Amino acid sequence: MSLTERVSYFRAGTFHDIPYLDAMKRGWYSGCLERAGEPVFWPTPWADTSMVRLLWIPAFGLPAVSRITKRGSSVTLDAADEPRGRTHRPLAESDWDHVLRLIADASFWDLPTRQTREGYDGEMWLLEAVVGERHHLVDRWCPETGAVRDIGLALARLAGWPSP
Repeated sequence: MSLTERVSYFRAGTFHDIPYLDAMKRGWYSGCLERAGEPVFWPTPWADTSMVRLLWIPAFGLPAVSRITKRGSSVTLDAADEPRGRTHRPLAESDWDHVLRLIADASFWDLPTRQTREGYDGEMWLLEAVVGERHHLVDRWCPETGAVRDIGLALARLAGWPSP
């Protein structure tokens, strides 16, 4: 299966204006999420479910995914990484509230999806959220400080990962 034949987790044009570069990145990220058994956040309506997800791709390691889900009054964590494998466990509502506070403080919904800073080595961080009718994602290379890093680290800590 080629990069462009996979299930697409993202709309065309999300990551780049040049179609083949956009298709490559959509295929790369979609493949990581598909292998981790992650749900597609769009265009599926998630009426009573809200989710925030971090896809972390280190240059010299395996991808990892951490997702916090709120469905009704239930809050759960789903994470997948090597060597720990898959994790599914309940979380406290305060964990969800903490992540939502970070999202609000960061003005996450207003952050640009694309970044202008890229490199060859390092890590890709993709944060994606669906809350109510809102869906947004933010793609960053090696966020050293700031809101994207803070939200990503919160999701990594919930998954029990060492700090990326």
